[in-house]
Amino acid sequence: MNSKINTIILILVILVVANSCKKSNKPQKPVTQTVKDTSAIITDEKFSEAKQIVYSLPSPQEVSSIILDQKGLSFDASIPNAPDQESKYVTDLSRALNLGIYSADISYATIFDQKQFAVNYMSAARKLAENLGILDYFTQDEIKQIENNVTNKDEITNIVSKAYMRSDARLQEDKRDDIGALILIGGWIEGMYIATQLAHCKANSNVKLVNSIMEQQLTLALLVDFLNYYSNNKLLSEISKNIFDLDKIFQEANTDIDDQGNILVKQKDFERICKQIAKIRNSYVNML
Repeated sequence: MNSKINTIILILVILVVANSCKKSNKPQKPVTQTVKDTSAIITDEKFSEAKQIVYSLPSPQEVSSIILDQKGLSFDASIPNAPDQESKYVTDLSRALNLGIYSADISYATIFDQKQFAVNYMSAARKLAENLGILDYFTQDEIKQIENNVTNKDEITNIVSKAYMRSDARLQEDKRDDIGALILIGGWIEGMYIATQLAHCKANSNVKLVNSIMEQQLTLALLVDFLNYYSNNKLLSEISKNIFDLDKIFQEANTDIDDQGNILVKQKDFERICKQIAKIRNSYVNML
């Protein structure tokens, strides 16, 4: 597979249509010290690595599962983006970001067994995917198979495998790397937003949840690397500054590790992180 990011677009759209919540079994490494400054421009020597950075990023479903797999949490219907906002997104930038956001919202609703909410978000996500021209990469028969096997991950995997060869070639031809990246970034931000809202922006409200949020600094460092590499891309450059600011806030946070390996963060620093995440997320959902 010579186009990592295109594979992600394919899998992500199938996940959106299928309402599949894929959970990562790979444990996140705890952040024991401040992540190095990633604001410098990536050198030419890292060219081959940069193309694979986005492939390393978790999908919106994975972010939601990793962060929200905590006991004692409950579904809050006021947190996700309203499905009826979908028709207001008319640019590729707003559609791609909010396709990622709705993907994370689908996962959030699914985790808490809120089927009707999931259906509503799925409908909105599918319309955005259609407007982006992504659903055109799948035959109607494939889409029907996906919808009929939403709870059968093995069958979904088979469908993905059959569709991959044809779809990957077309995605490469269309050169839509930035769209795929925007979908993932939107989903990651929404996953972080949901988590910080459920934590009520309080560093001591839920140690495990806050730890999961703080662990995402590693993912954020990858995002910064990727955005630096594509600094000349018009769509990606429009969202870079807020992401860079979030990375700086994470790096400046005063953290410690408890006896169980959980990352502890000072309240004032956690509030700064929550506010920046909310600022970015709200700018995406209000990008009408």
